[in-house]
Amino acid sequence: MAEALASAQQHPLWEHRQLLLVIAFAIILLEMLALAARYRETYRPGLMLSTTAMWIVEQGGRLLMYPLRLAVFAVVATLSPLHIATSFAAAVVTYVAVDFLYYWKHRLLHRYAWGWALHSVHHSSDDMNLMAAIRLGWVQRWVDDFFYLPLVLFGVEPVLVLLIVELNHASQFWCHTRCVGPLGWLDRVINTPSNHRVHHARERAVADHNYGSTLMCWDRRFGSYLREPEGRVRSFGVAESPVGINPLRIQLAPLLRYVRGR
Repeated sequence: MAEALASAQQHPLWEHRQLLLVIAFAIILLEMLALAARYRETYRPGLMLSTTAMWIVEQGGRLLMYPLRLAVFAVVATLSPLHIATSFAAAVVTYVAVDFLYYWKHRLLHRYAWGWALHSVHHSSDDMNLMAAIRLGWVQRWVDDFFYLPLVLFGVEPVLVLLIVELNHASQFWCHTRCVGPLGWLDRVINTPSNHRVHHARERAVADHNYGSTLMCWDRRFGSYLREPEGRVRSFGVAESPVGINPLRIQLAPLLRYVRGR
């Protein structure tokens, strides 16, 4: 376990984590200014505090569980006769493979009640802004990396898989905003704010589309792509009863509803 944690701390993403955080919150500040100038809106303090608290717990849990995740991936890797040396080409192919698996993982989380109980936390904010990008379900984020275990059976290095998973997830950060309009042909190629506003619509019939993380080709190929209407999506969140700003209620209410069969 100690060796796994030491390996994690040698990754460029970990070594430059403070810089990455500064950049992320600088972008959030720019969005706050843009929302104030364009829509005369501000971030709601209660939502900011609750989302930040949830993000800190989620990130802390993922850090503590990293040695376990890496150990499981390493054990599974020993079962494979294949080994692909880490290279730029291997990283690109792995990124595409992770993006493909993410699409199916995301689709399952929306289509099944147990998945929605884990994932709906991310959709629970009525505000579509960059803070919503870090509003994530604790249980889901602590375990969902294991969905990518098949990649190590194909010989991909465990460390590379986990690194690419983090990069793939981070690619969605900029999509959680209303400040960027439709981007023409680019909306049909990659995940954009326009595509992701559709995914965060309050109406589930609309939100159950655009599952891709980076690439939209999976949604277009498997029939789940939906363009944003010309008037834009304006209502976000979930149709279930609101749970306020208490982080524990936000995290646990969907799970309790599922357990109780409601």
